[in-house]
Amino acid sequence: MNRLICLILATVLSMSAFAVSASAYNEQNTVLAETVKPMYLYTNLVSTYLYINGSNAACTSTVRGKSTATKIEATQYLEKKVLWWWNEVEHWDKTVNDNYLNMNNSNDNLESGTYRVRTVATVYNGTNSELVEDTSNEVLI
Repeated sequence: MNRLICLILATVLSMSAFAVSASAYNEQNTVLAETVKPMYLYTNLVSTYLYINGSNAACTSTVRGKSTATKIEATQYLEKKVLWWWNEVEHWDKTVNDNYLNMNNSNDNLESGTYRVRTVATVYNGTNSELVEDTSNEVLI
C-alpha cells in the first residue's frame, strides 16, 4: 500500500514539474519570438509599413537581396481584419531583375476597421530561390 501511495505521489509531483516547465518555456518562447528574425540565404532585408491618414492608406515594402541575388518578385497585400482572419482588400505585384525592390502603393477608399500590409516575395539567386514574408503594423481607423 505504501508503494502505491509513493507511486501516485511521485506521478503527481512529476506532472506538476512538467506543468511549471511548460509554462516557463512558453513565456520564454514568446519573448524569443518577438526578438528573433529569420535568417535567409539570399535576402538581407524584408520590411513592410502601413500609414493611414483618414481613409487613405500608403503601403511601402522593401526587399533587399544579398549581392548574389539576381531577381525579386513580390506581391503586396492590403488586408482588412474580419473577426479572426484577414481579407484581401487589394494587391499589387512587382518584379525586378536586381537585388533591390521597393514598392509604394495606395488605396483611397478605406472603411473603418483594422488594416495591415503583408509582403510575400521570392528572391532568386540564379535558378535557386527562397520565399520571404513580412507583415506591417496593424492600424485601426
